[in-house]
Amino acid sequence: MCLGIAGRVVELPEERPDFARVDVEGLVRDINVALMEEDPPKPGDWILIHLGFALQKMTEAEVASARATLSVLGEGNLSTPRASKRSSATTRSGTIHSHRPATRRGDPLNPNLVVPGRPADRPTNGLADRTLGSTPAATSAHLPDAAETSVNGAILFARYAYPPNELGYCGPPDSRALLDYGAEQQVDRGLVELAKGFAGAWPYLELIARATGLPSPLDRRGVEAYWLGSDLLESIDMATFGNSLAERFRRRAGRGWGYLEETIPAGALPNHSFHVFGVYPWVGLLRTGRARTPLEHLDRCRIRWGQVVSTEGDQVTVMSRPLTYEDGLLGLGDGRLETARRALDGVGFLQPFRPGEWVSLHWGWICDRLSRRQLHMLRRSTLRQLEVTNRVEHPAARAALG
Repeated sequence: MCLGIAGRVVELPEERPDFARVDVEGLVRDINVALMEEDPPKPGDWILIHLGFALQKMTEAEVASARATLSVLGEGNLSTPRASKRSSATTRSGTIHSHRPATRRGDPLNPNLVVPGRPADRPTNGLADRTLGSTPAATSAHLPDAAETSVNGAILFARYAYPPNELGYCGPPDSRALLDYGAEQQVDRGLVELAKGFAGAWPYLELIARATGLPSPLDRRGVEAYWLGSDLLESIDMATFGNSLAERFRRRAGRGWGYLEETIPAGALPNHSFHVFGVYPWVGLLRTGRARTPLEHLDRCRIRWGQVVSTEGDQVTVMSRPLTYEDGLLGLGDGRLETARRALDGVGFLQPFRPGEWVSLHWGWICDRLSRRQLHMLRRSTLRQLEVTNRVEHPAARAALG
C-alpha cells in the first residue's frame, strides 16, 4: 500500500521554481511541487508527499488523520502538526522560519527527482476557470530538456501509433511489424504502407502536409504536430479543415455532425487531441473494451505527459495527471503514479529512462522523451482542446460521459 506523508512548506527557492523546502518531522528536504501548479503551495502550507512529489494541499485535520494512520502502521512517532524550530530564511513569497538539519538515513521520502521548472499546464488563450487553471505563466521558465533527436517522421509515427494498434483499436493487424520498425528505426515502403492503414491518423497527416506545404504526410514536423500539437497547425484554413472532416465523418456522425462541426470555429485544430475529444464521441469510436469506463478510454487514448519516477526492466513508473470529469467539465486531476511499458520482451523504442525525465504516453506505452519545446506544445494543445470541448454548446464529453 502506498501512503503519502505530510510536510509543511518552509521555503520556495527562487533558483528552483519546481521545488519547495519542506519540513517533514524536523527533516527539511527538497520536494518537487510541479504537479501542484494550478494551486501552488505557499510557505506555511501543509502538503501531501509521495515519492518526492507534492500531490496536494492538506488541512491540519487531514494532517492529524494521516499521522494517526502512519502511527498505527508503525511508521514512526508522528504527532499532531507542530511548528518547526526557527531560524529565518528569505523566500520569494516572504520570510518564514525554518531549520535545516543534516540529511539522515532512513528518510521516508524519495526526493531524488532534481528537475528544473516547467511551464504551467494552461492553454495559451488565457483560459481561467476552476477546471484548468488561470492564465499561463511565461514559457521562458527553466525547463527540463531532452536532446531532440533527428528521428525520422515515419519512425516517430510508429512509436505513437503502435500502442492502440497492439490493442486492436486502429491500423493494420500486423502490430509486431510496427514495433520492430520503431525499435530498429528502419524506414522503407513497408512502414509507409502500414502508416497509410491508420484510417484515423493518416487523413490528418495528409491534410497537414497539403495545407502547410510539407513534402510528405510523414514529414517529422507534420507527424509531431498531429500527435503533440504545433504552431504549424495555426496556419490551416478553417474551411479546409471543415471540408476534410465533412468528407470523412458527416455520414458516420449522422445527426451528431452538426455538434462535431461546432468545434471548428471554436478553435479546434487537426491534431490527435481533437480527434479524441472532438470526434470520438460523435462517430462511435469510444469503445471501452480495454478500459473500464468511457472516461478512462479517453484518458488512455489521449497523448499525455508524465515524469519518470523509476525504471525496472521493460516497465517504467511515471507520475502523471489523469483526466477528470466533474459538473459536466473535462479537466486534469492531481498527480498519480502509473506504470507504462517502454519495451516488450526487451524490444522497444527507447533506452532506459532516468528519474526526472519527461515523457509522452499513449495507452500503456511510453512513446518518446520530451524536450522542453515538445512538453510545452503537448500541454498547450491538450488544454486548448479541453477548453474548446467544455465551451461549445453541445460538448462531446457530455454526450459520451453523461
